[in-house]
Amino acid sequence: MNQELRNKAAKYFSRNKILKGYNYFQQQENKYHRSGETQLATQCKLNAIEFQLLLGEYSQALKLLLVMQKTTALQKGNSIFPFFGYVLACAYYYNSQFDNCIKSCASIESEAENPESKAEAQLIRGRAHWKKGDLAFSIWHFIKAVSEASHPSFSKKYIRGKAYSLIGAVLMEMGLPSLALSFILKGERLFKKSCLTSKHLYYGILYADAATCYLKFARSNNIHKKYLDLADKYNKKAEKILRNIFGDAPHRYLATILQNKARSLKEKGDYMGAIRVLDSEIDIRERFYQTKHNPTIARAYNNQARLFLKIEQPETALEKAHQAILSASKDVQDEPQKVNIEIGQNGILSQSEHLKGWHNISEAWLQKYKREGKTEYLNEAFISARNAIQVINNLRRDSLIEES
Repeated sequence: MNQELRNKAAKYFSRNKILKGYNYFQQQENKYHRSGETQLATQCKLNAIEFQLLLGEYSQALKLLLVMQKTTALQKGNSIFPFFGYVLACAYYYNSQFDNCIKSCASIESEAENPESKAEAQLIRGRAHWKKGDLAFSIWHFIKAVSEASHPSFSKKYIRGKAYSLIGAVLMEMGLPSLALSFILKGERLFKKSCLTSKHLYYGILYADAATCYLKFARSNNIHKKYLDLADKYNKKAEKILRNIFGDAPHRYLATILQNKARSLKEKGDYMGAIRVLDSEIDIRERFYQTKHNPTIARAYNNQARLFLKIEQPETALEKAHQAILSASKDVQDEPQKVNIEIGQNGILSQSEHLKGWHNISEAWLQKYKREGKTEYLNEAFISARNAIQVINNLRRDSLIEES
């Protein structure tokens, strides 16, 4: 594999010139095709697809790679094969095909000759395990990425920072915000020692995660103003970077910024303000994923349902909770009242939002019963709670089947 081309790609990436990198490698691919240098043309095409993924064009990138897999002689032993496997793993990851992502990473680990390729494979493999809910496995692969990135000849110093920030994000999901923040801030220090521009995408993601940590601190410390201020500070830094990159285009990272903003408003008691921000988050996620059925969309609807319960509007809370259940489901034809809705592909998050939806529905019916005293409302609350228990039992049964 031509190292000069990889260095060129790394330079575009570290300077946050994603679109320019994409255009450059498309031009280089055409140039090498015309001169008959097939190997270099293939590498340039893979570089262009790598930037295409960073631009959020996930399904298009995967289609191109699968066509390449059939039409290009990319076999084990070919110097480009590990790079192809890595880009394919990334495409599978961003298209929520996590098992295929892990398989692709495993197939190239023995072929990769340099520590950069091995570290990058460990990062994407760890992220796939994270999405599947295998948090311990994900941290293990991130630690292995740090180990590979500690090699004396390692050139992409920012990969260590990315690995630390990802460990922090997983720890945050495990309910350890203090430990998580220490890893995230360690990642920031490593970024500053690398060649990354301070306006890079990785900084934006890291600042958004730091904001989430501080919001968790605020909740556990009786709405401590200091932590809310820090959360708002980091969220604004993240938004500035991400708006500079994506502008008004919908992107999941911008949706995370809005999610944090809504949480902050909720902690300050501005429930209607939080609901409006969540409307914007849902709009961005639906336009980005090009579907109404995604667990992160379900999470936003459930968050709205909880807020409507706080301001005692159970009718609207019911509506939002039903939308959450449908958003977390694969089979969009099913009615939200049915218990056997198939859980969406994003694993543990879909399961969580499905259950939260039933919980919110039960709470809404109870609120209506307390207000109006109608027995049928109490019955509906009981049915919803029973449905939630049945979903839990179904999930336990499926887990036992998988283990056997």
